[in-house]
Amino acid sequence: MPIKHNLTKYDILQEKLHKLSQKHESEYTDEDWQLKNVGVLIAAFSSGLSWKTHKALSDNQYEFNSEGIREEFSAAKTAKWKNITATDVYEVSQKSIPKSKFASWMYYTVNMQEHDTYKAAWERFNTYILSEENDGIEMEKLY
Repeated sequence: MPIKHNLTKYDILQEKLHKLSQKHESEYTDEDWQLKNVGVLIAAFSSGLSWKTHKALSDNQYEFNSEGIREEFSAAKTAKWKNITATDVYEVSQKSIPKSKFASWMYYTVNMQEHDTYKAAWERFNTYILSEENDGIEMEKLY
């Protein structure tokens, strides 16, 4: 008897990122790079992967201009994006990060040459999250 699983847009995005993490970067398409950048932002803003950044965004406990936040972003870029979960995706989607906070975070954390790249990735993530087309897709899995 098949067991039904309802996959949400959070599960689908997490699975896409997991599949991308299995590819070698030399094989990435432009679409793959954009997806990776979305994953980097999720890893950078998730409480489970980047606690200091999460606190700065949520509670203003930290200044964005800190070495700890820059280190978390660097770790998100290199490896942490590969380990995000659907829970991380959901958490970041629910933060409702104001544009001004995102801009401040970018100013202190991201190299100026990468601002447009990450701004586009953030817009893409928010568009994906707000779309209804990816929510509640029902899949059957046989055991």
